[in-house]
Amino acid sequence: MKTIFKFSVIALSALLIVTSCKKDDDDKKPDDSKGPAFSSKTPEEHKASIEQAGIEFINQLKGLETTVAMEAMENLADLMDESKSYTKSIVTSVAGLKSGKKSNLKALLQSPLREEIEEMAVILTWDPSIGDFVETATNELMVKVLFPSKNSTTNNCEFRLTFELTSINDQYLETNEAPSKISAFLKVGSTTAMSMTSNFAYTSDGLPSSISSEITIDTYKWAVSASQSTSSVGYTYSFTKGATTLMGSGFQVNGNLNTTDIENFVERVENMEAYVSGTATEAGTYVRSVSMHYQIMDIRLAGNANTQNFAKAIDPYLVQVDNDQITNEQFESQLVTLINTHANVYLMYQSVNQKIADAELYLTSRVDYWGDTYNAPNVRFNFGPNTTPVDVEVYFSEGFESLESEMADFAEYITSLFESLDFYNGDDGHDDWYYEEEYITSY
Repeated sequence: MKTIFKFSVIALSALLIVTSCKKDDDDKKPDDSKGPAFSSKTPEEHKASIEQAGIEFINQLKGLETTVAMEAMENLADLMDESKSYTKSIVTSVAGLKSGKKSNLKALLQSPLREEIEEMAVILTWDPSIGDFVETATNELMVKVLFPSKNSTTNNCEFRLTFELTSINDQYLETNEAPSKISAFLKVGSTTAMSMTSNFAYTSDGLPSSISSEITIDTYKWAVSASQSTSSVGYTYSFTKGATTLMGSGFQVNGNLNTTDIENFVERVENMEAYVSGTATEAGTYVRSVSMHYQIMDIRLAGNANTQNFAKAIDPYLVQVDNDQITNEQFESQLVTLINTHANVYLMYQSVNQKIADAELYLTSRVDYWGDTYNAPNVRFNFGPNTTPVDVEVYFSEGFESLESEMADFAEYITSLFESLDFYNGDDGHDDWYYEEEYITSY
């Protein structure tokens, strides 16, 4: 977790620069819009702000455990663990998949979806007198569970998962129905403690054209959406608490994304015996631009790349290096220059719209195992006028001790939660997974 947080900026910066062989929203050059103005803070002050954002993020996550929904779901997990018949029915279903009743995933997906949901549909009611759930059949496409909260003697909680289907013409999985909406809620008494809604839309050939989903627990909300067409592909994710963004991410790719056109282009490239002038320029017409962002609390990593202009600019250098008119080292130098010209990546404070630093690619000389020298790409931060660029890995290598300590404590906290659920060990101390696997095998 520590490595992920501290070096996510490095990975995401490198990712955008690598995928700058991808796209941008229009033909405007990214270098005409380098983002917001630089903050007046020093690099060390930025470190303190980034560290504080990480600590605040962890503190906000801790509040999830005490929500009404999480406490109710924890008690439901305990009841499911006590339930012998319901647990066995789950294992039997898995065993059926393994033993060949549904011999593979494709067969499962190709089977009528409505029938699959109808087989799963059930109403489960906790009966304390037998210490188990009582199953009742239902004609609705849903799973409904009635159970008590932790200190209740009545089934004051209701969890419900509902499916809505729509007709499609799916030429890939050969099915005529797919989900148009999946919704769920958890009520404790008269209060809705958790809700979830997912919506799906499809193209004429049955492929998903858009997906959106929201989950709300107390004041926490997760939202994700994705869409695709022959001209763009996009994705956004947000995790908020009230009006505060805890985490967010997204990307957008624009261009000619017609599958047939791209496949024909790739086939021609694969059959080339030598590089043909204009190939990169043509590639830039398929993936014209890319933009992305990644945010934790108020710290946002943003980027965009005009890959159509980049591809056009790199094309003559590909010809020259292929014809030995320039060396590999000269080509790498030009490549880095062009990436920095046509791709923008920067850290910023979202709330005040001020830039922390630009991320830029540079080359360093290294020696391999055999003693040969080669150029290696690295990413560094430029904190603005009158500052010295700093390698990203060096920048994050120290000064985050408080965050590291907080992460270590949080990791122990999460571990203790899983241990308290008694998820891994059965009453006899053996691994429950072992017995489920043994049951499946014998089945």
